[in-house]
Amino acid sequence: MKRIQVIIVIILVLLLPCQINFQSVASTSIPPITLVTNCPENVSIYFLDVGQGDSILIKTSSRNVLIDGGPGEAGSTLLNYLNTYQVSKIDLLFATHPHEDHIGGLIPVLQSSIPIQDIVYNGYKYTTQIFNIWKTLALTHNLTIAYRNQVYSLTPTINFTVISPTNSHQFSDLNANSIVLRFQVSNTSIMLTGDATTDTEQSMLASGLTLQSQVLRVGHHGSSYSTSQAFLNAVNPIYGVISAGINNSYGHPAQQTLDRLSNDNVITYGTYKDGTIVFQLNSPAQTPVVIPYPTPTVTPNPTNAKTLSPTVTPLPTPAVPELSPLLVLVTVGLISLTIVILRKRSKFISKNLNDYTGLTENCLILKVLTLFR
Repeated sequence: MKRIQVIIVIILVLLLPCQINFQSVASTSIPPITLVTNCPENVSIYFLDVGQGDSILIKTSSRNVLIDGGPGEAGSTLLNYLNTYQVSKIDLLFATHPHEDHIGGLIPVLQSSIPIQDIVYNGYKYTTQIFNIWKTLALTHNLTIAYRNQVYSLTPTINFTVISPTNSHQFSDLNANSIVLRFQVSNTSIMLTGDATTDTEQSMLASGLTLQSQVLRVGHHGSSYSTSQAFLNAVNPIYGVISAGINNSYGHPAQQTLDRLSNDNVITYGTYKDGTIVFQLNSPAQTPVVIPYPTPTVTPNPTNAKTLSPTVTPLPTPAVPELSPLLVLVTVGLISLTIVILRKRSKFISKNLNDYTGLTENCLILKVLTLFR
């Protein structure tokens, strides 16, 4: 029995470093990628790891922009990210389209104490319960619909241009109607595609708009229905970012998409393997703290731009961190060991008690026999 106890204790002690290593691996991400721009202001772009979904946080010195929020199950993770990256307000929120893996995680954000100034969506009429809840909450803010050529300015040199759609129901497919944004920071651009399909790409190519960007957020989680060769040629990115969950049931990203990116020498990252991916524009690289999941042509002086006015409020309440599987395993192991020891002691006490009872009965018999002698 003692040997078994010693073996169990040794195994549990050996598992503890694994637990620590597991947590550190889950919490790490690749170092931030730095791009030099002519912009006088620093800009950080976080392609957040929200599992099988999509969420992008963009921060300037005074403005915060959130694009999608991942699935509903990632809501607490998203709130943790916002708290970690010190987001006390959201000046502009884009919901690219009403699928749950893009707007589900936005519901806890809309229900939180974080003030949100402007919300933009594609105007598509959808009837799911998730979308109805999202829209009801969004309507308590300044909710508007995105159309091609609209420009949203954060500063004179930092802005978003809507590349697609032309209207709320340009395509019958919901993914194809995703809001596509070209985010420009002075002379550097990032193409943010939502779940745009090859049909969306054909429309953008025919629009005559400048699509070239240094960074491409690869459409539809890297599926085979997006990132056509023609569109890839037009964007001509240096970097590609794929937002997808590890071992997801959809098989994202598709191998043919990865092959096209590789053949064009695009340096490609994925949240499913790299965690949260950070681009620092015109700012020194700083390794961010990443919360694991339970482990995104505009002229420099655009016209008709919508100007946002910031507000300041307290930080949101952080969500409760999740326990890792190995920690649970260690805890269960310790509990099991305790139960084994207690059971063994219980049997020992019971046996001794029986022996004592038997001895007492024998003594009484001897005394009776003595009296009758």
